[in-house]
Amino acid sequence: MGKSLKDIHGMPLPDSTLMNGTGNRLINEELEYDKGCLKEVHDKSFALLMIAKR
Repeated sequence: MGKSLKDIHGMPLPDSTLMNGTGNRLINEELEYDKGCLKEVHDKSFALLMIAKR
């Protein structure tokens, strides 16, 4: 219907920490990646691509 709880004045919003336990497990797993570690892997991989490109 294009509405959300935020559209209803005075409606309390669910606690996001509680929603993590009840939501879709796959989505929760995707949101839990270590972004710092992923950035490090990306930077190393990108550097190797630039070397291989020469």
